Amino acid sequence: MARMNRMKLVALAAVAAACLGLTSQPAQAADVCSRGAGQYFCEYGVTKKTLPDGSKQEFVIGTDNAVWTRWTLSGKWTTWSSMGGFATSGVTITKVGVNPWEFDVCVLGGGDRQWWATHRYGNGTWSSWSRMLDTPSGPSWPTTST
Repeated sequence: MARMNRMKLVALAAVAAACLGLTSQPAQAADVCSRGAGQYFCEYGVTKKTLPDGSKQEFVIGTDNAVWTRWTLSGKWTTWSSMGGFATSGVTITKVGVNPWEFDVCVLGGGDRQWWATHRYGNGTWSSWSRMLDTPSGPSWPTTST
């Protein structure tokens, strides 16, 4: 009887975890690198983008698994700024539309293992993170926002 109750308890806990969206966390990238007074997971690398005016922007996955960015301003690098999110992949940049200042930053999300993106508008502001319908090489129309 005690064994049956333990089995029911384990099954109930598994169902509750699934319903609440609880998943085991992905393994952390082992090596940490430093760049511009910030730390990031070496495994995910640094993704670089040159903007139309020649300024540069970099993206990394910080040790908190958030996407971080910095850019050049009058030839000097800014400090790192968190873009939020919870990524378990490097950053992929995809071009959208005809405005050369606009692009999407895409990452594989750690909570649901789905692709998520944020859009950079021409004026330099960013959209909220949205889940993508397809991989970064395919359509990037959002299905949900956070």
